[in-house]
Amino acid sequence: MGIVSRALSIFLLLMAAVVVFLWISSPTLLIDNSDGTYPMWERANWFMGLAAIPIMLVVSIYRKVTLWRQERAEGGGGITREYLEVNLGLGASIVVTMWYYWNWLHSLLPTDESALLLVGIHLQYWGLIHPVFVFLSLAVASYLWRCGGRK
Repeated sequence: MGIVSRALSIFLLLMAAVVVFLWISSPTLLIDNSDGTYPMWERANWFMGLAAIPIMLVVSIYRKVTLWRQERAEGGGGITREYLEVNLGLGASIVVTMWYYWNWLHSLLPTDESALLLVGIHLQYWGLIHPVFVFLSLAVASYLWRCGGRK
């Protein structure tokens, strides 16, 4: 199980690096943007949507269930560093999952939104999704890497 955990950790680390790279370099990589699309982001979104975000959500839920079982076995628990990490990670993964799929599905299956305001709102959400995605993927990758080293 350690190899799988470390492989998922490396994948999440690489996805965070891709998002940071695209975030910084997107204005310079758009050589042919006559149709208003972002081809590099469109490719990265498939990896994020089909693998990275579900991995982060499942790992966060697993950590919460594990912590809950540990607290029940010990007869309760206080607010510790692990408690904060697990609960903040789960909350962030739920929020980024909701935002990401709402925005991504809108870009894949655009509705008949004629108001430029609604389109602008969807575009602005990427500015919230990507930084949260990077921090969350690095946190989950760190956790998976540590778990992969345990015997």
